[in-house]
Amino acid sequence: MAGLNGHGMEDDLTVQFKKVDITPGNPVRLAGYFNERLSSGVLDPLYLRLAAIRKGDGRQLFIQIDNCAILAEDVGEIKSEIVRQSSFLSREIMVFASHTHTGPDVAGFFGLPREVRYLEFLKNRIIGEALSLKPSKKSLVHWATAQYQGLAYNRRWHLKSGKVMTNPPKMSPEMVRPEGAVDREVNTVVFTDERGAYQAFFVNISNHTDTIGGDRISADWPGFMERFINQGLGTDVPVFPFIAPQGNVNHLEFESPRSQTNYDEAARLGKAYADVVMGSLARLRPVSIKHISSREIVLAIPSLDVSDGEQEKARQILAGTKSKSLPPNRDLTAEDLAKGDPAIERLFAENLLRFTKSKPDLNQVPLQVFDLGKVAFAAIPGEPFVEIGLALKASREDDLIVPVALANGYFGYIPLQECFDRGGYEVRAGAACCLAQDAAMRILRTFRELLKPPPES
Repeated sequence: MAGLNGHGMEDDLTVQFKKVDITPGNPVRLAGYFNERLSSGVLDPLYLRLAAIRKGDGRQLFIQIDNCAILAEDVGEIKSEIVRQSSFLSREIMVFASHTHTGPDVAGFFGLPREVRYLEFLKNRIIGEALSLKPSKKSLVHWATAQYQGLAYNRRWHLKSGKVMTNPPKMSPEMVRPEGAVDREVNTVVFTDERGAYQAFFVNISNHTDTIGGDRISADWPGFMERFINQGLGTDVPVFPFIAPQGNVNHLEFESPRSQTNYDEAARLGKAYADVVMGSLARLRPVSIKHISSREIVLAIPSLDVSDGEQEKARQILAGTKSKSLPPNRDLTAEDLAKGDPAIERLFAENLLRFTKSKPDLNQVPLQVFDLGKVAFAAIPGEPFVEIGLALKASREDDLIVPVALANGYFGYIPLQECFDRGGYEVRAGAACCLAQDAAMRILRTFRELLKPPPES
């Protein structure tokens, strides 16, 4: 399939897409697990992808990074410098991560040092490349949706004990049922020129980007997805992974004993998702774009309360366990936490007490919407549970809502309020769960205002 022949060209919708290699040249700490992992090599490259879109006075700048997460303070610096040197407004810039767990740690998860030198390189590269963009190529926009089976699963399970556990041991006889939903919908926004040649793909998928493990750099399954799409279509265009809310899902088949942490697993998911995307292209529908717009609200959300009992329990854990360094270059994950690893319990106790001491009264959480005709991108700075994404998708009838997690900062997991009393890794207070228990409700309520369709959309 060489391209698309579509409806008439929109008068002045112009674009520029760019893909830039940002693979570190030196060993770096990798983000995503509880212990320090120093990279020992590169499996495949990491990229920065940029899309500048303009129509009339409307502008949008999408900046996608192959990384686990980027903090709001760093996003603020990036946006401020782009705004200072260009005509973009801050609300017209969206910065979001692919959430790969085999990329440089620029966020400093679990009290580990940030990769400051790489972060400075990354910020400078983003700003420089953004300022070089000149959206002058005319473009048509289409979108398609598809459903699939398998690949993504709710990772929080009800146990016979009545509690919920994140990533229980596979085939455990204690598992009763998954706690919540799964979003197995792939939405693809396709940009083409007037001859129908592909320019770029925006692909929205709800799944965790954590299939490989180990200590070698990789973009994980989104990198494979891009390569397989281009291979299958005979193209060479950027494929932007827009990770939908996925805080309570991953790729693990808990009722199957097979190993699912390896490079082949990333290739399997990437190929499967590429096939879903390519299969949906026969059902593309045009997007009529009369104008584009961008809106943002910075929502003040209180920090998560930590009870006196929780603090006392953390102090007891520290008093009852020996302080020792977590083993380097070994994967320590939520699966080890589920097994009750004492070193990780100590880590979480330290994390809770550190959070209790330093947490702000209010967190300034940016929520953003880009309208591209009947397509709206809703950006959330954290890892919302999948039910939040499903609610956003259902909020505008006949329109395509693309919920984007890990965008414009990182405020940890955003669970549903009813999940807090059940247990599981995602609801444990600390840097990875820092917002008040009603944060999901506050966010959805604010998006109901932000997602009201603009006039003549």
